[in-house]
Amino acid sequence: MNTTSGTQILTKNLRFFRKHFPGVYELVMGKEPERDIYRVCTARKAKVSTIEKYEGDRWQAVHSMYDPLQEAVRWAQPALKEKTTEVVLFGLGFGYYAEALLAINPQLRFYIIEPDMQVFLHSLESRDWTVFPWKQVLYFGFGSEEQTLQALHHSYFQRVHASLQIMELPAYVRLYPEVYQCFIETLKKGREEYVQSMTTTLYFQKMWTRNVMKNLRKTTSSPSVYGLTSQFRDRIVILTASGPSLADAIPTIRQAQQDQKAIIIAAGTSVNSLLRHDVIPDAFISYDPNQPNYHILKPVFQSGIPLMFASTIYYQITEEYEGPTAYFLTNQDYIYPYLDRKVKEEEVVQDAPTVTLIAMQLLLKLGCKAIYLAGQDLAYIDKKAYAAGTSEHHDTVNVDASVAFKQVLTVENNQGKMTETNESFINMLQSIEQFFAHNPVNHIYNLSEYGAKIKGIPYASTEELSTILEEEPPIPFEWELPEVNPKNQKKFLETLYKDIQLCTYDVRHLEALFNRMEKEKNIGPTRREQMVLEYNEIVDRFLQRPAFIGLFYPWMQVYLQHMQRTIYEIKDLPLIEHFPTVHDLLGRFVQECKAALEFYEENLKEI
Repeated sequence: MNTTSGTQILTKNLRFFRKHFPGVYELVMGKEPERDIYRVCTARKAKVSTIEKYEGDRWQAVHSMYDPLQEAVRWAQPALKEKTTEVVLFGLGFGYYAEALLAINPQLRFYIIEPDMQVFLHSLESRDWTVFPWKQVLYFGFGSEEQTLQALHHSYFQRVHASLQIMELPAYVRLYPEVYQCFIETLKKGREEYVQSMTTTLYFQKMWTRNVMKNLRKTTSSPSVYGLTSQFRDRIVILTASGPSLADAIPTIRQAQQDQKAIIIAAGTSVNSLLRHDVIPDAFISYDPNQPNYHILKPVFQSGIPLMFASTIYYQITEEYEGPTAYFLTNQDYIYPYLDRKVKEEEVVQDAPTVTLIAMQLLLKLGCKAIYLAGQDLAYIDKKAYAAGTSEHHDTVNVDASVAFKQVLTVENNQGKMTETNESFINMLQSIEQFFAHNPVNHIYNLSEYGAKIKGIPYASTEELSTILEEEPPIPFEWELPEVNPKNQKKFLETLYKDIQLCTYDVRHLEALFNRMEKEKNIGPTRREQMVLEYNEIVDRFLQRPAFIGLFYPWMQVYLQHMQRTIYEIKDLPLIEHFPTVHDLLGRFVQECKAALEFYEENLKEI
């Protein structure tokens, strides 16, 4: 039972959170604190509320039972680094530790995870949260699930800098050791993923942009693959990959196609191997932005097989492909969604390091009933890495075992045994597993008996698939898509021309500002402040243009994130101190913008 005072505090706190932090209110509303293993007391000296939890056959204090305020001060003073401006805090408790840190540095900002919601529920009845400096909390979340911890870490990764510090409440490390370990591991994993993502983006960002722009004529004149939804809805799809076990599945694939019991879709280079086995898939999917993909697929250009292509695909493929085509978008295409406001977010496919994951996402969006993976090995089978005929390079790798086995690792296969693989395959495997960990499905199966086990995707034998296909009605697959309105291309190009001119105006003003900063060596304080304000005005206007996100952001994503972090670090400094940083950022920013403008202007002439 709550005391009258406790009820009043609870009501006050809930009213506060409902008005100012509805997300927190929705999480705690209607939840009752557990009173059998938690107890709130009044600290003997400080006369503030504190809490204990019954853990390990004894009561353990979350905060000192004598003076939790002084305990927090003694912890904070030696722990907080002098240059720290932001703290990732594992555990909120009753807020005393965060308040002790703020007493040292009132400008601190926090990212807080409270792994035990019960502690917070009890605090709602015993401390006044309305006086806590919530405006300085940039993220606050509950729970110990990996997804919750990832959300915490992702909230600050884009602003990672030297003045950010990871801290934890001492009692929480003792009370929740497994959660704390997961917190640290998720942090490490998140950092690695962020660095890898930035490295990949840095390598591909201009390549993606180049391909999307050069593919624009083909994309705007081709139908969307979603016009095929009625063909895929409630159908079984056999999706082929380029692993060596593809050959074992060929008889089942051939029979399924002959009986019209399943749709056969080839992912990437597996189309070459299918043709070598005299199997013509109903369509194939390709997205690779690199030039080698063009040379590998060139033998298929005159095959007449329908191509489902990502708008980021290497542009010469779409220029020379002679068969029917339909496009889809990945999240690396910013240009087409900016031009066509009718693009639905749920139809955009998340980019991935393997075409199989791209294809699975697309097929699921098209509404298929089940997907059976053939040749999805991600491991060596009989010392071979690829199905015969996928490409000359892959055939060479298969023949020369010394090439394939330079970096041999092991992974569990679908028979519960360890099998040999390599780092590239493991990266693909992990990307598939991570995606489906957050987007679980129960209708994808892997036909590879000795291929790598994929968490969330069970093994099914070809015999099991054949039995299931016997119950399927024969339905022919027809590549029928609505005609494309030719006016769309004209409208999109007109938008591009107009917006590029507007962006050119802003870039010229920024370049002129940078030149003035360069020339005026002895600029007084007032003039420096004026230039910073001018920079803010022009950049803000530029960044608010839809064309900026569509055309300039994808061209220099990594540098813009660097700019964002740098500006964020100086935002609390006096305006006069912004000048050196703004000057340094502006030079590179103008250079990148001018290069982007030159690229778009040249390519518009070709469209």
